[in-house]
Amino acid sequence: MFSAWQTGVVIFGLLGVTLYTYRYRRAKSRQVPLPPGPSVSPLVEYPPRQIAQWIAEYGPVICLNDGKSVVVIIGGHQV
Repeated sequence: MFSAWQTGVVIFGLLGVTLYTYRYRRAKSRQVPLPPGPSVSPLVEYPPRQIAQWIAEYGPVICLNDGKSVVVIIGGHQV
């Protein structure tokens, strides 16, 4: 059958996967909802007219999100 060493490795492996999955799901559920905005790359420089158009379309606070990084733009001082 299995030796004690092999059984221990399997148990610790399953425990590790379970702990990782639990922590990942818990951290993901704590994320703060972001303001609306287009799904574009925030690392590209956009002309002010494009940003003003997005502010008019999505509201005074917008979020540029490409899946890796997030940039939040505040469209005025009265927000």
